[in-house]
Amino acid sequence: MAYVVGQTAHLGTFPLTDASGALVTGKVNANWTKLVKRNGATIADTVTVTEDSDDAGYYTATVVPSQTGVYTVILLVTVDGATKRFLSDPIHVITAAQADPAAALASTVSAVTTLTERLTSARAARLDLITTGRITTRQPVSVDGTISLRPGESYLAVDGRQIDLTSDGWPDLDGATITFAITALGAASATIIKAAAIVAATAPDQTVRIELTTAETALLSRSGVYRYSIDATIGGDPYHLASDSVAVLG
Repeated sequence: MAYVVGQTAHLGTFPLTDASGALVTGKVNANWTKLVKRNGATIADTVTVTEDSDDAGYYTATVVPSQTGVYTVILLVTVDGATKRFLSDPIHVITAAQADPAAALASTVSAVTTLTERLTSARAARLDLITTGRITTRQPVSVDGTISLRPGESYLAVDGRQIDLTSDGWPDLDGATITFAITALGAASATIIKAAAIVAATAPDQTVRIELTTAETALLSRSGVYRYSIDATIGGDPYHLASDSVAVLG
């Protein structure tokens, strides 16, 4: 049985006997030493021991728990110069809401609803930072956002073949870390993943640049289906900037 915080909890009724086995009567609450433990730690909750009015020599102990947890109580009393020791069975103490399944469910639903609302609000705030602003491209990126790559070829700025993406709708990229990845459809990990450079951090012409070496593009299969993604980490928070298809040329 579980008890509720603030509710009188019965620790049991037990006989008190002397060395000969005879019942000992007349002990009052003040004659008993009580040690209360909650989850193994001693606390100061009050225990009361009373003699049963109908069965002399039998005593009942109660406690009014102030906290939730598992309670045990040790009772000590002196009989004919010897100390008698009694240990209660553990009792479980819960909140009133936990004792009422409907109330507990309502509390849980309320908490989940509040958390969902907070997460939705936070997500909306982030989405507000990433607008549907224009994205312009530089070869080898087509107007529709697809990147066309030929395995074994390099795409370097020195040759004018870098991959540039420009937008006016990204969050401020000042101090951001940009990651570019190409992943095969259905794969668990990226085929190519590397840092991208920030050419312009602020609108209206925010630009990130990716350069690929021959060794990196050689990892692409002409029969493979790939997508790329560009993600930013800004102040420790992740932001998705763009993603689209990769066309691997023969």
